[in-house]
Amino acid sequence: MVFLLDATLREGAQSPAARLTRRRQLAILRGLAAVGIAEAEIGCAARDADLAGLVRSARRVAPSLRLSVWCRGLPADIALAASCRADVVHVSLPASDLHLRRRLGKDRDWLLRRVVAAADEARRAGAAAVALGLEDATRAAPAVLVALAGVARAAGYCRLRLADTVSAAAPARMAELVRMVRSVFDGPVGVHCHDDFGMATGNAVAAIEAGASWADGCLLGGGERAGTSRTEVLAAWLDIHGVLPLRIEALPALCRRAASALGRRMDPFSPVVGSGIWRVSSGLHVDGLGKDPSTYEPFDPARVGAQRHLLLGAQSGRGAVRQVCLAHGCEPDEAELAQLVAAVRGGACDPDDIPSLLAKLRQEG
Repeated sequence: MVFLLDATLREGAQSPAARLTRRRQLAILRGLAAVGIAEAEIGCAARDADLAGLVRSARRVAPSLRLSVWCRGLPADIALAASCRADVVHVSLPASDLHLRRRLGKDRDWLLRRVVAAADEARRAGAAAVALGLEDATRAAPAVLVALAGVARAAGYCRLRLADTVSAAAPARMAELVRMVRSVFDGPVGVHCHDDFGMATGNAVAAIEAGASWADGCLLGGGERAGTSRTEVLAAWLDIHGVLPLRIEALPALCRRAASALGRRMDPFSPVVGSGIWRVSSGLHVDGLGKDPSTYEPFDPARVGAQRHLLLGAQSGRGAVRQVCLAHGCEPDEAELAQLVAAVRGGACDPDDIPSLLAKLRQEG
């Protein structure tokens, strides 16, 4: 069973302009639950001062959400994460030699030992479930990933997450890594994809198609640098394609809340939730939409509480104008149609004005 994990309150909080007050955090959690998102990663045990309080409040306002907390693979952080009494403690350790050697001054043997020790420390501290996240997994040697997956399985981690920390992978590579790790680790495998090259959401979808049990996302693609995969786009894709039923009509309102909390602007042409993406003026598209909306729409805009708005203008042709006329119960002859096309090409025209424009042409003629 595929599910989505939203990390807006953890990864999204790293957005430079984020202002995630407790009130905003809880509003986002309520919204995630309304959509049907299964899990929220709600904070970092090394950074958030009152993570235990947030866990308690989250259980009150969004009881359907599974809650996870993130921590570094260090004993003190693990103990703090476990003390929050979330459903899952997510232990993060770097998988690439670059991070191990240049950032931590450690080697692969240290990493393998720490993976085992971290699981034991989390369980002794009272963690209900312990997950392992492999930072920079897409730049790690494949042999190291295989070894880590085997050690994680033996250590009893409930699941394993591969992080594409600096967008090193393309979708085919992401799918390949998921399949490779799943051949060794028999529990759920997920991905956490960054968007430095604009492929995070595509990478997440490719991972799911390759057998990943879940993908992380942040609302509006929040997160450090260029952000991460978009929760709202993943949710809509999974729902529309019949992979996971979700209540995607709640997404636009949720994203508006997230925009304020993350200090982001709601772009009118944002995928799925943008207010301008259902406005169409191209003649070819207007003509097709008039005949069958599925020709140029990935799904009915009503699914996300939006409405189609057709415009006529400089790009409009005879087919588009004829479709608009027929939709309004009027049928121009060829000469009238030519006059209408010439008139609307002078500037954008609301289709609702077509009957009066045709009446005027007939009166003048």
